[in-house]
Amino acid sequence: MLFRLNMLALRGLVWIVLPWLLSWAGRFLDIRFSLSVLPAAVQVVLIPVGGIGLLLAVWGTLQRGMLGTFLTEEDKPEGRTGLQTTGPYHLTRHPVYWGYSLLLLGWSGAFSISTGPLIIAPIVTAAWIMYVLVIEEPALLKRYGPRAQEWRATTPFAPDPRRWRSTISPPSIPPLYLFLRGMCRPLLRAWCGLSHPLISSVPSDGPLVVVANHRSYLDGFLLAAAFPRPISFLTSAEAFRPAWQRLFLRGLGCIRLRRYAPDAGAIRLMMQTLRAGGVVGIFPEGERSWDGGPSPILPGVSRLLALSGAPVMSVNLGGSYRLWPRWGRGPRRAEVVVTWGDPASHGRDRDIELWLVDELSSHPSDPSPRSRSAADVGRLLWRCPACGRSNAIRGLPDGTVYCLGCDIQGRLHDGTHLELGSDGPHPLRAWARSVALNGEERRELAPPGPIPNRHWSFLRLSDGRGDDPLTKRGKGEAVLTPEALVLRARQWRAYIPAGSIRSVTVEGSHKLQVATSDRIYEIRYRRGSPRGPRIHVEAWLDSRGIIYRRG
Repeated sequence: MLFRLNMLALRGLVWIVLPWLLSWAGRFLDIRFSLSVLPAAVQVVLIPVGGIGLLLAVWGTLQRGMLGTFLTEEDKPEGRTGLQTTGPYHLTRHPVYWGYSLLLLGWSGAFSISTGPLIIAPIVTAAWIMYVLVIEEPALLKRYGPRAQEWRATTPFAPDPRRWRSTISPPSIPPLYLFLRGMCRPLLRAWCGLSHPLISSVPSDGPLVVVANHRSYLDGFLLAAAFPRPISFLTSAEAFRPAWQRLFLRGLGCIRLRRYAPDAGAIRLMMQTLRAGGVVGIFPEGERSWDGGPSPILPGVSRLLALSGAPVMSVNLGGSYRLWPRWGRGPRRAEVVVTWGDPASHGRDRDIELWLVDELSSHPSDPSPRSRSAADVGRLLWRCPACGRSNAIRGLPDGTVYCLGCDIQGRLHDGTHLELGSDGPHPLRAWARSVALNGEERRELAPPGPIPNRHWSFLRLSDGRGDDPLTKRGKGEAVLTPEALVLRARQWRAYIPAGSIRSVTVEGSHKLQVATSDRIYEIRYRRGSPRGPRIHVEAWLDSRGIIYRRG
């Protein structure tokens, strides 16, 4: 810890204090030698140069610290944070030094109107060039031998703009991934005490598939912050629908995957990443868990892992459900502990599936003294466990839980346990099971004969074809008739026969998605849970013998 504090103090001295000292020295030269004023046109040019230098220096610093970030100096395996040859270190052998030199030039233009600081910056550049040529590069050649010689022979000393495209293409780490990880890692460590034991079991190079349990909205960020190598996550196609989100995920190197149909393109990108020696991240459970317990493994995951042929490593994100459950509106403080498994190879699909179930199975822990808002717990408990009324459970920010249909009251102790009525606190998983419907109840919802029409009002309806962005249709209601599901919104209406429905899923915590062969309809709910309407639609389809996907 003392070593880390000393390094932070040294970096702060270099990045903050040194530019001010150079500015002071430049002003001294201005006064001493009566130097001329810096033209405004030169200042305008130098400011963006400084911005480019800052990005280059930060990029190189984050790339150099990518591996072994959480390890102590004594525990770092040999070569884990050693020679870098991709990304900014493919553009130039010393991106941090060059970036800092450009930053000093930009600083001179932004905070000075004289030429003194502009004279100091080249002197600093000449000093570090002498240092790397006399001390640093010979040390690298001595330590890494032929590998360093090849890198020195193929990588220019000064930045070469013609190498820009090859600098950001695989196997280089996406720059956005590095910047986002650099910002999220200290925030997550401060917010949730992100910790884990020694990760020396993680291979420093070579293809690897990482599988992790899925309990929270922040699981991807937690895994990226803790894992010492960049990960290309398999991400559902739904997340790529908004244009800004699609650009963001592609900038992070995520692989778009269709959930309910074979996706040869995603498999091809996955295999390309593994052949390049990269890491692919998969959440085998698919969606985040509603109640904090394990969810079924998606069909096809075991076959996909067997097809990859790469070692598979399991990661357990303990405590992430308390951090931000699926039904929660925002994150709360909770301790997260990451535990690592050992890379394993499997031969048969069945062996992989059994191994996944064993590795990813985790159960809610004991109640925590931390409090959590119960404002959205009704999205998990879509009906009251006592009276059975739908969308009757309400919660308050102080943790109080009550029912609109009866006088039952209770309290949400934390993100995993609920005390309701006279019973003591029980895991949310038990309460979620208590409101589930048995076979007889599902048959009563949709008998074989005519059924009464059911209406559900919603906040907003959107629809779209294929993978195109969804079109907003506004507020309205959904009507379940004996023949079809009818969606109404202002002057717009959709008539969806039962036989055309291919899937009924809940996306996020408040969206119900109904998909046909060529169109998807997304219904957003303001209050209550989309799980109730989903169950009614599923019972309606089951009573008519329709084959569909549910989730």
